[in-house]
Amino acid sequence: SVESFRYLLANGSNIFQTDDHGRSCSHFAAANGNMEILLLLQENGVKFSDMLDEEENTPIFYAAAYGNLDVIKWLWSNGLSIDDPNKYGWLPLHKAAAHNQVSVVSFLLENMEIDKSLSIESRTNNKLTPLMVASNNGAVECIDFLIQNGASTDAVNDSEASSLIISCQSLQLGSVKALVKHNVNVNYTDSLGWGALHHAI
Repeated sequence: SVESFRYLLANGSNIFQTDDHGRSCSHFAAANGNMEILLLLQENGVKFSDMLDEEENTPIFYAAAYGNLDVIKWLWSNGLSIDDPNKYGWLPLHKAAAHNQVSVVSFLLENMEIDKSLSIESRTNNKLTPLMVASNNGAVECIDFLIQNGASTDAVNDSEASSLIISCQSLQLGSVKALVKHNVNVNYTDSLGWGALHHAI
């Protein structure tokens, strides 16, 4: 509770303590959508841009993954970037897409520094687009939203795998159906010459 948190702070608890994965109180508060705790952290000297977990995710990545749009807006208004990637090249946009957070994806696309037509094709270090990570995770609503907003269904990752192939690799039938509904190329082949049908076996 907020009362317990206040009491522990008043009795010497380390506000910057992290767990084995580098996650701080700010990461947990952002994931839980707890604005009271975030305000307390800010009042006690926490600079959210300095709060990086082992993957270099700031708290805004956690808010994106859990769909806490109000937290994202507040962190952003307080100077935390929505455009800085983590160590794997993932943006908060990728996290939101992977977790099927359509409202967050929409907000991020409208407010990132680069044009929406470019941000919707943002690549991770291994060339994954938001559509690819949504496909990999069965985030069907995000798949529909991204394609309706111009995401390329022909984009491929560093193995030349398309979103459809990635869906088959990760056994995501919902993603397969969503992509086929949008008339993707079902016969495209990757760097091994394998098509979606091969990967579905």
